[in-house]
Amino acid sequence: MKINLRKGEVYDSKGSILLFMTEEQIKNLDGKLIDLIDASIHAEDFKGKKNEKLIIPIVGRSFNRMVLIGLGKRDKLNNEIFRGAAHTALQLFSGLKVKEFSTFAEYDVDIVRALSDGFRLSNYSFDKYKTEKDDKFIRIEKIDMYVHDIKSEFERAINFSEISCDATNFVRDLQTEDADTVNPEYLADLAKSMSTKYKLHLDLLGRSALKRNGLGLLLGVGQGSRFEPHLIILEYKGDPSSKEKIALVGKGVTYDTGGLNIKIRAMQEMNMDMSGAAVVLGIIRAAAELKLKKNIIVVAPVVENAVGVNSYKPGAILDSYLGKTVEIGNTDAEGRLALADALAYVVKNYKPTQIVDFATLTGSVVAALGNDYAGLFSTDEKVDKIISSGNYVGETVWRMPLPEDYNEFLKSQRADLNNISSVPEAGSITAALFLKNFVGDTPWTHIDIAGSAMRNKSKNYWPKYGTGFGVRLILEWLRKN
Repeated sequence: MKINLRKGEVYDSKGSILLFMTEEQIKNLDGKLIDLIDASIHAEDFKGKKNEKLIIPIVGRSFNRMVLIGLGKRDKLNNEIFRGAAHTALQLFSGLKVKEFSTFAEYDVDIVRALSDGFRLSNYSFDKYKTEKDDKFIRIEKIDMYVHDIKSEFERAINFSEISCDATNFVRDLQTEDADTVNPEYLADLAKSMSTKYKLHLDLLGRSALKRNGLGLLLGVGQGSRFEPHLIILEYKGDPSSKEKIALVGKGVTYDTGGLNIKIRAMQEMNMDMSGAAVVLGIIRAAAELKLKKNIIVVAPVVENAVGVNSYKPGAILDSYLGKTVEIGNTDAEGRLALADALAYVVKNYKPTQIVDFATLTGSVVAALGNDYAGLFSTDEKVDKIISSGNYVGETVWRMPLPEDYNEFLKSQRADLNNISSVPEAGSITAALFLKNFVGDTPWTHIDIAGSAMRNKSKNYWPKYGTGFGVRLILEWLRKN
């Protein structure tokens, strides 16, 4: 999709034009609009309520169709309402088989950005395996966005939106793809191609290097798989003069059977258990394209948790990279094992000043927060900046507690830690506390995206299956801070 900024009046454009209108604007139409649409809005009882829509044929003008999308009440407007309205509009035009249209973005850079994000994120469909394409979904090819004056901040907003949304859709593709295609070796090869394309430094640890370096938790998870596990490390140096380094760590379990504690339900979606790895790969790709003045280290432990004759067993005791021993209380709590080794490795060898990790870690966080919020756990005093960035882009997180006394539930009689809690409650908290053992004193934020990374049905600009949640959140945080 190409979005062009145009200076002038949208009423001078051709074809279809799109207007977003509040309830107050409908009640107080100005002179240019009243002659064109007054009769139609009264005939159809269009009031401008949120996501209400109206199509008006136009005769005698350069454009032949006007589409109105309601925004609701002016005092309730926010970025999310504009993104949702953009989605409503895109669905409507797609249904009309219209591939291009014009719209007006008023005077506000936040509106320009929100509309652009809503259009781009809604223009997505994973249909590569469809032999017959869905004729109800037509991708929009071009949008002319009219503003009274083309300011540099508008151009920057459009560019940032394009790159961040393209990265989000790249992540959605990785998440939704077949697990025999996106396996650990595929992601290792992808990291190689990304390092060349985006001029990133790559360290890639395969099985022998993992053994040599003592990443016993990651190796244990991958014992039963025919695919070789890897630790992917990509570095982007956008500000060589700065000592600040942000580590982004993403869980990359490309398929999770549960291991010998095999899953009894919901296994079909476990191709998306690598969502954390996909998210951090998408972020570093976009950071390089945007030329952000940040130093970023992306770390992705990629592994398949399969059932086989060599699978690690419940009751096994594994050595971690940090040196702590871990008793395996359940082989289906594998993501925290892979992440623990990755976190300890990046802390020791790269000494980041901040860490943010993403993982589809627990069903508990889904039960607590559903699909619209990710659970955030943090030791970072500045974590409010991440939370506010999520609110701005519509990738919302909810801060959860890290009570020290809950560490009691992770004790093992035979090892330093157990990989599961001794009690059924507070599963997302105890999983986060397990990870906390491996980050030392580095300011750390853990984002559990088990609910927000994937959906069973679409909602607004969020598609069914992989959502790409987290990419725009962190890019906005990096942009602002």
